[in-house]
Amino acid sequence: MATASLSVQADEMECSVCHEHFKEPKVLPCGHVLCRHCLLSWLQSQVALCPLCRCPIVDTNNRKSGKSVADIADSFLTDRAMAALVEAHRLLSEQHVCCVCDNVAAVSMCMDCGDMFCQHCSNVHKKQSATKLHSVEQLSSLTEKKLAANHRRACHVHPDKLPEVFCPSHGASVCLRCATTVHRQCPDVKDLEERVRVARDTLHELTVILTARDTEVGRDITRLDQQLTDIDRHTLAAIAELAATFDRIEAAVKASRRRLNDLIVKASSDEKRSVSDVKNIRLDQRGKLTSHKRLVARSEAIITRDDVTDMTPEMETLVKDLDRSITSHANVKVAPGIHLVIDPEELTRIEKALSELGKVKVMSADDEATAGAFRFHDNHEKMVVLSNDKQTAAHRGGFLDGDGIVMSCDPMEVNKLYEVQLTKIEEACAVCVGVVTSSPDSLTLPDGAWGLESAVAVYRDGFYDHGDWTSNSIGQAGTNLKADSRVGVSFDSSRRLHLHVNGDDQGVVPCRSLPDTCWALWELNCTCSAIKSLPVANLS
Repeated sequence: MATASLSVQADEMECSVCHEHFKEPKVLPCGHVLCRHCLLSWLQSQVALCPLCRCPIVDTNNRKSGKSVADIADSFLTDRAMAALVEAHRLLSEQHVCCVCDNVAAVSMCMDCGDMFCQHCSNVHKKQSATKLHSVEQLSSLTEKKLAANHRRACHVHPDKLPEVFCPSHGASVCLRCATTVHRQCPDVKDLEERVRVARDTLHELTVILTARDTEVGRDITRLDQQLTDIDRHTLAAIAELAATFDRIEAAVKASRRRLNDLIVKASSDEKRSVSDVKNIRLDQRGKLTSHKRLVARSEAIITRDDVTDMTPEMETLVKDLDRSITSHANVKVAPGIHLVIDPEELTRIEKALSELGKVKVMSADDEATAGAFRFHDNHEKMVVLSNDKQTAAHRGGFLDGDGIVMSCDPMEVNKLYEVQLTKIEEACAVCVGVVTSSPDSLTLPDGAWGLESAVAVYRDGFYDHGDWTSNSIGQAGTNLKADSRVGVSFDSSRRLHLHVNGDDQGVVPCRSLPDTCWALWELNCTCSAIKSLPVANLS
């Protein structure tokens, strides 16, 4: 009889409460198993939670229903498979003797009869006409799983008979004698083997359902683990960005501080020079005053008649001239000092700007989807408007306003897909896509990619290769596109350009060899008037 693959460890057959082999194992709502007597004691506790996962064993309604603890315990499913495994383990761990011979060790067991035999009796059992089709297994190779799966209990009414039919009305497996007597009037009495096959098929279907759910939950756990990893990554990135921002602010503050400090030092130096100049004048005047005072004092002390007539008038004139010169310099103004003037309103504005400098945002799924999207280049055709941190491009004109070129901000990397999503279209359309082989910084853009000589631009019916037209069908894959369609380009290690539509590689565009550095290109018009960039995908 075929059985499902199952590996049973010895500790799996032990109750987590009593640490003994299960006796009447009961399945809790969470799926864990306890012995019935352990479950009874556990239910009598105030906690009544699973000892393994702490999930509630009974709900509030059961507690208030008036049922006894025994009734609640008996309402749980009995794990008959585990009970069979425990019984099989008990049988295999015992020393068995041949059921025919006296005191001879048994070496095999008949899976149909349940009897154990020595080697001689086993050979005889296999040869007898009534039992030669029975399955006889060596005890040394018999496992708990195989024994439990093949064990057959005798009819509960006739112990010498094996059950061969199943009565759904009574939920019992009975022998043929019972089927033709006690259960003769019961409907849908079926062959036991057929019932086992149906049960096994049902259990297999349940296994498939649980496996599918387990796979689904596993995928969710993987995604959640990735989200936890992403949260840590985004946290570190946000902290690094914050550090970089405040490093920039601190650098600006230091530069402003140095500038104001230099202004203060310069103003102070200028003022000190001005004061020093006045001081030097005064020192010079003091020197002259000292000399004149000495001269006058000496003359006063030693005055002669000749001095009265000759020297005194001249000295009077000299002193008065000196006195007038000093008086003329007495009104020199000296600054009272250096003062730093801070605009309080400007300081308040700066403090407010710092308090509102940044915000912490938990990204939504849409934010996360575009978090790694590339940006469009600042150099774009005049009819194009960029928004959303240069990740969205829109054509703002009408049919007669011409087409609009947009390009990726950074050069393309080998085996990386640069892709956009069409977010606004007027009708099913075709989108021009390609690459430019010159830096967008130096390009003068025409009205359409067809006029750009340093570009490969793929259209519906062919492509322009640096101004030269080639008819080709590769662009047909990009026709009749609808909203949310995706169009992109990549180039491989051989520098060949690939067209991608809705994630599928449409093949190589047969243009001339591309240089080492290229930028992705798209063309907007009145039918496809808005696109947004997507995260760059790794194709290797």
